[in-house]
Amino acid sequence: MTGGTSGAGLATVRFLAERGAEVITCGRDVAKGEAELSSLADEIRKNINVWKLDLIDLSSVKEFADKVLEKWDKMDGLVNNAGIMLPSKTFVLIKDKKYDTQFMTNHVGHFYLTELLLPLLTKNGTGRIVNVSSVAHDRISLGGKTFDGHIHFDDIHCRERNYDDRQYHQSKLANIMHARKLAHLYEKDGIYAFSAHPGTVKSNLILQS
Repeated sequence: MTGGTSGAGLATVRFLAERGAEVITCGRDVAKGEAELSSLADEIRKNINVWKLDLIDLSSVKEFADKVLEKWDKMDGLVNNAGIMLPSKTFVLIKDKKYDTQFMTNHVGHFYLTELLLPLLTKNGTGRIVNVSSVAHDRISLGGKTFDGHIHFDDIHCRERNYDDRQYHQSKLANIMHARKLAHLYEKDGIYAFSAHPGTVKSNLILQS
């Protein structure tokens, strides 16, 4: 599970670990993640692995997935939960293209991670994938502007439309489209993919935006 060291992600990790599941969660700062989980009871904490993962760095995604593939031969579920909303106007250069950090974190990194872990999810024919999306994929009004509810493939980072809330909406819509495509492609392998709006949660995503 990505983004499992705070907020709704931490609650999900705890829920699974309390029921005996072995959980892998991750973040850019492993020490911080370990500290967030330190308050859990030992019998719960022992079921949780905290590993490094930076979703805006595809080499980090590959390294993380390789570790998972090396340690386990099957996986019951994947929760793509990590996300950022309305960060500073920063772009990250990946090879020969510039990717917006918001779209990269919320969708591209998760897309790549899912592809790499599919062999484990299809192994026992009962894999589950959950992309944590948002009702914001549909529309929002901010500063008099209304999002039109679709991805601008000709301007994926909305550079021509100014850097505002639209990148977040596009990334959340991409989460939904990704889940629907996974469900279509892998139903025959026993994989079920979902997108979910968790509701308004008092978390770092809200507090820092």
